[in-house]
Amino acid sequence: MGHTFSALSHEHLAKLCCAVLFVACILMPEAAAQTCVSCDGTKNTGAASTAMGYQTNASGYVSTAMGDETVASGYVSTAMGDGTVASGTESTAMGLQTVASGDQSTAMGYQTSASGNTSTAMGHQTNANGNQSTAMGQLTNARGHFSTAMGQLSNASGGSSTAMGYNTVASGDTSTAMGSQTVASGDQSTAMGRQTKAVAQFSTAMGVGTTANQSASTSMGNGIVANETGSLAVSGPVFAQNFLLHADPRLASNITLVEPEAMLEQVQQLNVVEHSASHNLCAHQGRSMEECSNARTTGVMMSSAHTALRTGTSLHLSETSDAERRELETVENVQSLDMRELVAQLVGAVQAQSAQIAAQGKQNEAMKKKMHAQSLQIEALKNEVASLRQS
Repeated sequence: MGHTFSALSHEHLAKLCCAVLFVACILMPEAAAQTCVSCDGTKNTGAASTAMGYQTNASGYVSTAMGDETVASGYVSTAMGDGTVASGTESTAMGLQTVASGDQSTAMGYQTSASGNTSTAMGHQTNANGNQSTAMGQLTNARGHFSTAMGQLSNASGGSSTAMGYNTVASGDTSTAMGSQTVASGDQSTAMGRQTKAVAQFSTAMGVGTTANQSASTSMGNGIVANETGSLAVSGPVFAQNFLLHADPRLASNITLVEPEAMLEQVQQLNVVEHSASHNLCAHQGRSMEECSNARTTGVMMSSAHTALRTGTSLHLSETSDAERRELETVENVQSLDMRELVAQLVGAVQAQSAQIAAQGKQNEAMKKKMHAQSLQIEALKNEVASLRQS
């Protein structure tokens, strides 16, 4: 019998010791100010704290450390899992090697870090550094206050910014970057799609490879750049029920009439031509050269000195595939027709031609009267000649 007791003591004495010490540390209030160390290295040194598992440490007031080598040092903090640290007040760290150092912060997953107050980091190696920031996914960073980074390799560094998708960057305040490799660096800017850039304040870039460089500008489509303030740059056809141009005198000053004849001269300088797309433009549009050669277009060309010519955009021509986007050519200052100017010139030209036609009509009427008078004279001469012959 004694031999049996001895055998049980050797096998279970250590575990029994650990259990007694653990229960004593929890149930005895006077132990709150003392260090309770279990046989497996767990320590609950904080008042009303709990440490369970292997080499866990609950040093914060009413803190909880559970699992393997977790540390709960913050006030009312919780660390659970393997190698997690909850050092912020009322913080929570869960998973593997996560750190919640901000007050009321939460870190969950693998090697995530929530250092901002009331921040949340979830997933794989995400970082929520800004106050009230959220980082989710893999290798995302939410550095700005109130920012959100989601997906993979996304970075939201602007205040109240949002970066979503793959390798997106939202660095402007209240900016939004969505999709793949988009950048929203202007304040209150938005970049959506693939490799788009919204550089200026209030700018928007959508599609693939588009850029909005000026304030309140918008670029849409493939590779188009908006270079004028408040402009809309579209790389492809635009379909709409109607287009309205401002014609309100309240929006104008120093109004003067223009000579219609000058407008007619401008219209006469326009060249109506037929053409195909260039080689790089054809590749940019994903069409074959044979297709582009057969699809000829009728359009208007003009000299660089023409008053209806504008340059407000640039175009990055590229070949796009699922794997990569290869740059072919950059066409700076793309020449475009100013439709407001062109419409005004066409109206002026019609007015000038109408005046010319009216003047020509008056000349013709005068000529008719003159010819009629001459006819009467000729008829009188004929009658006089006939009378002379009879006499």
